[in-house]
Amino acid sequence: MKAVIISSIVSWLTGFLLLSILDLRKYSKGIIAALVVDYAAGGGIVTLLMFATAVITGSFNDSLIYVFVLCLAIIYLTRTGGRTIIKEHKPPYDIAQYLSIIPALALVIFILALSYKVVPLGWDTRFIYLFRAKMLFVEDQLRTASLTAPQYSFSHPDYPLHIPLSIAYIYTLLGHVDPGTGKLVLMLYPLTIFLFMYGFLKSTMPAYAAVLSALTFLTLRRVMGLAYSGIDVPLALYILIGTSFYYLYIRDDDVHYAILSGLLIGIGAWTKDEGTAYFMGTAICILLFTRYHLKKTVLMSLRRTIWFLIPGMIFILPWQLFIHLHHFPANWIMNGLSGTSRTTALFRLFKITEYFGREIILNEPFLIIVAISLISLIYKKETGLLLSVYMVFFFQFFAYVIALYIQPNPLSAELGVTVQRLTLQITPSILLVSLALLLGPAGGSGRVPAPYAQTPPSPPADKGMEETA
Repeated sequence: MKAVIISSIVSWLTGFLLLSILDLRKYSKGIIAALVVDYAAGGGIVTLLMFATAVITGSFNDSLIYVFVLCLAIIYLTRTGGRTIIKEHKPPYDIAQYLSIIPALALVIFILALSYKVVPLGWDTRFIYLFRAKMLFVEDQLRTASLTAPQYSFSHPDYPLHIPLSIAYIYTLLGHVDPGTGKLVLMLYPLTIFLFMYGFLKSTMPAYAAVLSALTFLTLRRVMGLAYSGIDVPLALYILIGTSFYYLYIRDDDVHYAILSGLLIGIGAWTKDEGTAYFMGTAICILLFTRYHLKKTVLMSLRRTIWFLIPGMIFILPWQLFIHLHHFPANWIMNGLSGTSRTTALFRLFKITEYFGREIILNEPFLIIVAISLISLIYKKETGLLLSVYMVFFFQFFAYVIALYIQPNPLSAELGVTVQRLTLQITPSILLVSLALLLGPAGGSGRVPAPYAQTPPSPPADKGMEETA
């Protein structure tokens, strides 16, 4: 437990310092949400630094992490004087509302404590996260011979290394391999999802309603069945935070939100392959809706899309270059549909789409919230904001359909688990955005300022100066 606490503090401090230096931390929505963003961003930065250190020096030298954090602290104190201000919209004080989070947190911690004793059943958890973390810790280097060894092919050698490196760092602090402690890293993600949803929604609804809304995610059937074994929940956190910033960008027309969205979704791609599809889908949406919803010029739309892409590519490109330069075996999904007739291919596509639609519509109660938000926004005539947000989820759905279409395995072996993963990855984001669209301020194109706006409006220009100009 001590090693997990130390690694969490290092991750949080790294994110806090870097986002403060870049003057991005103040755009987090409230103190609680900001703490989660710090932790999520800092964790990605720490593992990317570990990866770069191993590539350059040949070993995971954790002392360089502390040197990096120290340098950030010096820059932070020099630039800001140690002050980072987050202006949070505060509703009228009601202690009963804030006390409501205590039993909710107790419930979450109780569930996590029970899951600590459960043997992880998911393939990803056992053979991609924990197994590769053990390999990286024992060898203390990125040995391509081990990562690509045929006997280890079950661990998907081309999968990104964010989670395995996070667990390997804890093993380094411990001095030995302890899968139980490693599992604690994965169990932190449901808790951080809950806290971020609560912090984000607290400014648009009473605190007790925000607690109930956040708990909705943790009690969904698919989440209860999969979350506490670690499958896909880390990616769900990064998609959740990145999507919330994307929503704020479209609503408030502030490029800082696009930068933060690119950063967090980019770390999601560093967490799992599916994050890359979500990253590219969000980039397409930013380009299209900046041009046609926010009414910017083509050049401005391209510029803002580039601002989104830059921080994410910092996390995506190094690993992609590494696996291609060292000739890692291609992902099994890219083996393709060689020799499949057109008729069979069309039937396969129909079966995939039909299964996805039926399973999601019939088995996901959170769609009731989506339906309410749809009706509400159509009534408010905010369909542009609605379309811009939900189009991102459509791209992720489309990416999964295409992946299933081209993968060589029988559909019966892949459809069920794929639907489970997709819904688990985007469920918290859909819940959060639907509630924010329904209960939050209308806007789009920044027409209505957010209640937590960080910068006060500029005073009107002097009329005499305007006439002189």
